[in-house]
Amino acid sequence: MGNYVGDYAVGSTFYHRFTTVNASGVPTTLGNTPSCEYYVDGGTTAFSGGLSLTVDFNSKTGLNSLQVIATTSCTGIASAKNISVQIAAGTVSAVSVVGYPVIEYSLENRSPLRPATAGRTLLVSSTGYAGIDWNSIGTPGATQSLSATTIFTTTNVTNNVGAVVTAVNTITPARVTAQGIDVGAIVTAINTIAPARVTAQGIDVGAIVTAINTIAPARVTAQGIDVGAIVTAFNTIAPANVTAFSTNIGAVVTASSINIGAIVTACNTVVPANVTAASINIGAVVTASNINIGAVVTAVATTTAVQSGLAHAIWDAAMSGYLNAGSTGEALNAAGGAGDPWITSIPGAYTTGQAGHVLGSIVQAAVTAIQAKTTGLSFTVSGQVDANIQYVNDTQVTGTGASGNEWGPV
Repeated sequence: MGNYVGDYAVGSTFYHRFTTVNASGVPTTLGNTPSCEYYVDGGTTAFSGGLSLTVDFNSKTGLNSLQVIATTSCTGIASAKNISVQIAAGTVSAVSVVGYPVIEYSLENRSPLRPATAGRTLLVSSTGYAGIDWNSIGTPGATQSLSATTIFTTTNVTNNVGAVVTAVNTITPARVTAQGIDVGAIVTAINTIAPARVTAQGIDVGAIVTAINTIAPARVTAQGIDVGAIVTAFNTIAPANVTAFSTNIGAVVTASSINIGAIVTACNTVVPANVTAASINIGAVVTASNINIGAVVTAVATTTAVQSGLAHAIWDAAMSGYLNAGSTGEALNAAGGAGDPWITSIPGAYTTGQAGHVLGSIVQAAVTAIQAKTTGLSFTVSGQVDANIQYVNDTQVTGTGASGNEWGPV
């Protein structure tokens, strides 16, 4: 009986080495064209497919190497089979060794635990525990109790989300019902968020409570929107109310000032009044009928001071910015030279028909006519007009005035 060498997967290739010796036990070459064959289970038909024998392996006398390729292309090779291999031909020291058993092996027939894929190994920890593929466990769709298991990271969780409690925060599980959706509150050492609730009646956004401030939950309904109040050590803001009728902006009270909330409706707009140690601003009222600009009262701005300021603002204003047709600014600008008319250029900006334009036109015409006469004068000597005298007291004269050609009547 040959040595059993193990249980192999179909399709495996493995090697086995054995030694042939003579009667004295000395390793001796397996000769006379040796070969091997195998039987399957209790069959009596021998097969040789997939077997390859090398004698004197690696130049060592008597050492033989047998290669076994256990594929289904070889006759009889299949799962759940037992195979025995023996020498089919060959001699040792001229003595036949035909039928000498070499090895026995099985194909997926004896191992109680075998990988689904050939060659795979089972991961076993140092303490003897095997790794688990969740998809390959029995009845993976059944409920698995993990009451004593801590899950470090979860990629996807459906249905009801369980609460997670750590040293950092506490998350209350979300709940979805036919009546509404309660989004779980988050509670940490930093803040507290009350759970939001969504129903057919309205939406309550969870309040945030910390050491810094407290925000009352906002509520949205078909009737209006209440924006939560913010209360801190610095100020208090009363919640704003927004409805189809009006908008009330909450008042702000601080150590510096008091802003009284404005009321905005379809009828009027009231700008909030501001009260501080420096001044009091009374809010303006704006409606479709009128506009009242809020008064300013401070310890500095008395009535006299206001009047003085208005006087300076009016009389020191640049005229160029107030020249609209028919305005007082235009009239004052038109009378700009009334105090000293000789500083006004003519015809200047005067138009046809105005006295300034007529006077300017006459003077300009006279100057033009005189200039037309004086243009023809010649001045050979500076300051002296050149003259050609032909008549004296309506009497024609002749001569050049030179010696021998004196001037005289014709």
